[in-house]
Amino acid sequence: MTDTWDARRVAREVLETMPRLNRAIFSFTHQTNDDDITLMQVFTLVALMETPMTASEIARKRNVSLQSVSSLTQSLVERGLLTRVRKPDDRRQYLLQVTEAGITLAEQTKQTMVNYATDLLRGMTEEELAAASIFLPALKRLSDLSPPDSENTCR
Repeated sequence: MTDTWDARRVAREVLETMPRLNRAIFSFTHQTNDDDITLMQVFTLVALMETPMTASEIARKRNVSLQSVSSLTQSLVERGLLTRVRKPDDRRQYLLQVTEAGITLAEQTKQTMVNYATDLLRGMTEEELAAASIFLPALKRLSDLSPPDSENTCR
């Protein structure tokens, strides 16, 4: 008989597992990469490759302080991985854009992470992979939705 999980159990398991998986993947990536880059810096480069943003926009999107984003992006600028360009519609603000060196580093790091995750997932059965192929797209779809009402979140 299979153990059926309710939404709360799935939530607990996801919240426990994802950070552990991220740490394992990034730890491996950090050991195999010559560049001293943090996971947050990689995620920032990848996000900015899709769409250049201001530091304020990154802070809002990541739900972190402007101060931490400013510090993070400043180190990326100093390393030549990001550049600041004045916003065309508001010359007081700067868009952060990924340089060619930043694109190369982000793509290499992302590929290393995908390769390691692939090796990990090869330890799953066909049935587990099939379940993941249903669960993960559903989780991704839900993560793109706005957060639920705060009244309903603490049960």
